[in-house]
Amino acid sequence: MKKDQAQNGFTLIEILLAIALFTIATVILLVNITRPKGVADLQSTVDLIYATTKEAQGLAMAGPSGDYGVHFEQDRFVLFEGTIYSASDTNNLETTLNTNLTIESISLPAGGADIVFSQISGEVQGLSLGQSGSFVLRESNTGESKVLTITSVGAVDVD
Repeated sequence: MKKDQAQNGFTLIEILLAIALFTIATVILLVNITRPKGVADLQSTVDLIYATTKEAQGLAMAGPSGDYGVHFEQDRFVLFEGTIYSASDTNNLETTLNTNLTIESISLPAGGADIVFSQISGEVQGLSLGQSGSFVLRESNTGESKVLTITSVGAVDVD
């Protein structure tokens, strides 16, 4: 082999550096791809809880059937008819949360997990004017959460 002839190929350090850069870029890309899904799951569930709550209030105000409410548990929420939630009622409309979402810190009227709307007025039973109840919806993959607050007149605020 002649001295002035260039050698072809890569050194071990160059190969390791290329692999390290590729790995870092892949990790950053994967984190940024999965984050929007968690945020979208959280927001769509907030929207669904809002719609279900407003549906219960509307049914209570418009229907001759009586009171309606929404029952909350860690992994689901249920639209129900009447003043007391019964898990065995076949008319319940149950919504199960995605596995990455949980309902936490439930602080609703009378220390329970239910919001019950009064017939005709649509006000939340167990809350005096100016009082409110709340709970937290948390997304486990991103750690993001939303606090949903329900006022005595049935308004739902999201923080």
